[in-house]
Amino acid sequence: MRCQFVIPSDDAWPAALADLGPDCPLGLWVRGHEQLSRLTARAVAVTGNRAATAEALTRAKAFATAVAEAGHTVTATLAYGVDATAHRAAAQSGRATLAVLPRGLDRAHPHDHAQLLSSIPASGGAVASLFPPGTPASGATLRASAALLAALVRAVVLVEALDHSEAAMHTAEVAAGLNRPVLVPPPTGDVRADGNVRLLAEQRAVLVPDPAHALAALR
Repeated sequence: MRCQFVIPSDDAWPAALADLGPDCPLGLWVRGHEQLSRLTARAVAVTGNRAATAEALTRAKAFATAVAEAGHTVTATLAYGVDATAHRAAAQSGRATLAVLPRGLDRAHPHDHAQLLSSIPASGGAVASLFPPGTPASGATLRASAALLAALVRAVVLVEALDHSEAAMHTAEVAAGLNRPVLVPPPTGDVRADGNVRLLAEQRAVLVPDPAHALAALR
């Protein structure tokens, strides 16, 4: 799988990463690097649980479709559940997406999403990673990639997240620390949404009852 190493002096480098200050990465491994700067200019993360509730998956599709059709770039991991659903919903609307991987770009994560991984750059999107080909996923790479996802986007739609979710909650918390809006649909009432409940209680997230309210918050 061919990829390009992009550095801050390259035209493709995402301007949003400057907000990381001294924590800004030295470079990114990218497939579809020609599209990276354009995609990240209006990137919005749609992320959440891997083992998501049926209601969360329905919401993920609705929010991702609305975000994509409004001209934003749906950005997510390739994880099962909310993230993969978001990519597929945007693709069904004919829109390119941006994926962030917690491993080298030589393999998908999870492995059985290889077709989804290949389809993103083939459809005008891009896939980015902090890690060179051959690097396996680990707890450390998951957290680093979650932080990268937060930095690349202008806002995060946290569809549903367990409070101890290593990836989705870390993305939301880093985004809040970078002053990116964290947009949260009404919690489903399932324990799998307790992360959403906490962020709302701490006033670190904004309640968006439906996709229309999310789009209004992005204006």
